[in-house]
Amino acid sequence: MAGAMCEPRPITPSKLDLLFAEFWRRIAERQYRRESQVLQAHLTRQLSLYSRRMKVDPGSRRT
Repeated sequence: MAGAMCEPRPITPSKLDLLFAEFWRRIAERQYRRESQVLQAHLTRQLSLYSRRMKVDPGSRRT
């Protein structure tokens, strides 16, 4: 009977569900972080291009 005490307890479906929920939450967070970094880089680039264009052609700037 000593061997029965050493066996790992079976994972109940609720524990499995919690594991999967945590797993998918982390994946979604990572995906969101990556997308927001890409978007931020894109917007920064667009802004720098726009400001450069404004410096090159001051006549086109609206006052």
